[in-house]
Amino acid sequence: MACSVLLLGVRVAFWPTKIKFGEGNLGHRHFIGSRLSETPAANPARIAFEAYFAGKTDKRHCADPATVLYAVCGTRYFGEIGPGACDVREDGFTRWNAGRDRQHFYNTQKLPIEELEQVMEQLLMKSPKHRK
Repeated sequence: MACSVLLLGVRVAFWPTKIKFGEGNLGHRHFIGSRLSETPAANPARIAFEAYFAGKTDKRHCADPATVLYAVCGTRYFGEIGPGACDVREDGFTRWNAGRDRQHFYNTQKLPIEELEQVMEQLLMKSPKHRK
């Protein structure tokens, strides 16, 4: 594990472009997925939830989907702290360093939890567009 943490720290420290980090606790305060059973069985989000959660589409915390939404939509649904530096410690934990500009940013809560859950649930329910 130490080797992977070291590699992560080096990659984060020397990444050549902006990095947007998801604030971990934010994703654990809201839950999505309960309506996926209403979507077609071929819905990619439903397939992912069922595969990961043993065939169920119950409400789950959504740290990873929240981080993706932040990376794609920026500050539309989230507040933002940065620029700064996300320093990765040897034990794998991170510390925010506002005194160094590494073009790192992280999201903060902007919308009420219920409103953000509704936005994310609607996106999960949306059928993907097929491209030719």
